[in-house]
Amino acid sequence: MVVLSWFDATTQTVRFAEWSGMGSGPVLLAIDAAKKLIPDFNPIDIAIDLNKHPFTQSTYASGNPLLAGFEEISQGIVDHRIVDLGVNIGGLQSVYLCPLKSEGQVIGSLSFLLAEEPSETTQRICDAFSQQASLTAENIQLLERERNEVAELQELDELKSEFLSMVSHQLKTPITSIKASVELFREIQEFQPNTPQSRLVDSMGRGIVSLEALVNNLLEFARLKSARVHLETEMANVGELVRSAVALVTPSAEMKDQAIHVDIEDKKLKVQLDKHRISQVVLNLLNNANLYTPRGGHITVQVKSEGDQLAVSVKDTCGGIPKNELPRIFQAYYRPMPKSKATVKASGSGLGLAIAKSLVELHGGKIWAESTEGAGCTFTFHLPKG
Repeated sequence: MVVLSWFDATTQTVRFAEWSGMGSGPVLLAIDAAKKLIPDFNPIDIAIDLNKHPFTQSTYASGNPLLAGFEEISQGIVDHRIVDLGVNIGGLQSVYLCPLKSEGQVIGSLSFLLAEEPSETTQRICDAFSQQASLTAENIQLLERERNEVAELQELDELKSEFLSMVSHQLKTPITSIKASVELFREIQEFQPNTPQSRLVDSMGRGIVSLEALVNNLLEFARLKSARVHLETEMANVGELVRSAVALVTPSAEMKDQAIHVDIEDKKLKVQLDKHRISQVVLNLLNNANLYTPRGGHITVQVKSEGDQLAVSVKDTCGGIPKNELPRIFQAYYRPMPKSKATVKASGSGLGLAIAKSLVELHGGKIWAESTEGAGCTFTFHLPKG
């Protein structure tokens, strides 16, 4: 018979967890007799206070196996009548106790209850079995620890998303109010161009637009994280969708003397997609290219068919992203730093690419980036045409 026990180091208590071999004839007879003799007897419901049982405590303290007589090791643990029944009816003579270890600490034991004193071969077999049990127990503990850590991280992530969503909602109203006030102020005052006053108002306007975009990104990311985004698909002309996105970015590109080239293979190509969401993806990629491409650089947008896939790519001349940073660029809040010294320091939330990735994957597609250091980057996404 084998008894599995777990050790609580804090209370110095050992609790029996499981018995095997209880169905064997003599042992079963001994247990039945014990239950008649002591009605509330339960072989599983046994706890050993090691402070009151130094004989067993020494084994748990040293971590070394213990070989002892059944009567000897049972004294002070169970009623002496149970011990007598185990010896006289169950035929138990010896106990070979093997501590179970995890990360060098004793976490429990396997006790082999035998009808005779074990030979050296039997002891080696028991030791090997206990070592395997220790490995299993250690793996279970590690798995449980990882599950707990993952659960804690998920809970923190959910709390963070909820917080971002709440703060973003609270910010939308005052931002809208300030934006309207700035526009009204500009209309009322009719500032002359290129004056300190007009430049100040323009700066305020750009700041509000930037802040509004940041809040919208935070809200969108929170919705994506909580799976609250639902696609409304329709057959849409991809070329028109891309050209509309390019038109929105063109003023920013012109301010940096950047040239945007659009190459659409099939101007009549239509695909089932959510127009608003895919426009958002293209716009995010274009804004990213505009941000990182230096003054006088080039941005190329290409749309073509590749088998059963629609391929859209945005290529820039930002100077490239280091290879070790490429795997991280679609992570939320991460902002790659191209090597081009002509590129301004990145600004923004670092959410654009993360949002683009989530929206593409919602459509059943995939998105990736390629980069040549010193040359530029190409962001490509595929969507199924069917």
